[in-house]
Amino acid sequence: MKHSKLIMLLLIFSLFSSIALAEKYYVLDISKKDSGITFNKLDVEFLEQDLTMSTLGEYDVVVLSASKSVLHRSSFSFSNGQELVYVRYSENADKIEIRNSTEGVLLELDVKPYSDVCGDNLCQSTETLETCPLDCKEEVKTVIIKEPILETLSGDRSFEPEYSIIKEREESRLPVILISSSIIFLSLIVLVFSLFIHNLKQRRKIEEYLVQNINKGYSVRQISNVLMNNGYKKKDVGEAIDSIYN
Repeated sequence: MKHSKLIMLLLIFSLFSSIALAEKYYVLDISKKDSGITFNKLDVEFLEQDLTMSTLGEYDVVVLSASKSVLHRSSFSFSNGQELVYVRYSENADKIEIRNSTEGVLLELDVKPYSDVCGDNLCQSTETLETCPLDCKEEVKTVIIKEPILETLSGDRSFEPEYSIIKEREESRLPVILISSSIIFLSLIVLVFSLFIHNLKQRRKIEEYLVQNINKGYSVRQISNVLMNNGYKKKDVGEAIDSIYN
């Protein structure tokens, strides 16, 4: 019983820890051909593990804000003709650039539609009543956002990649942490209380056995030896004896 409660507590802690610590990433699907690199698709995903971003590679991935500040920088190389590149998400990102040291900026991706815009009083196409109740009320008209378009250095906007807009928005981690902490705290209280009740029942059982056999004429030493030979701890037996005579 004791071990099952400990296992349950560990499972609850593991579950809520994984939720609270989930990380958000851009996932870039990029191909390399003779004519250069080609952008295929962009997703946003939540991962339970924190990925280590490489700083060594043939190509650099730079996440920029609207003011051109660098929010994130990492590197990658192609292991085959197609690569999935994971880039740490930033809610303030304006665009992502793919660069190399010889040719400069090779691709420029508009990621503004992936920014967290919940709370701007506009129910946008990437928001729902469930993901952003502040903006998406029944009487609020939905504002449609056009899909992002890939821009090349020449300004050609004819190629429109397939974007997969993920509707789920990252909610604040503070409520999750508070809920998980409360559940863990309550579980500990239940566990401690259960152990207390178990020890109390065991002590009463020892006391009843002592009184019963003392009345039969057995000595305290004889009864104590029998109890300890049957698995009872010396400390528990001693406390029960003290309780009887005090």
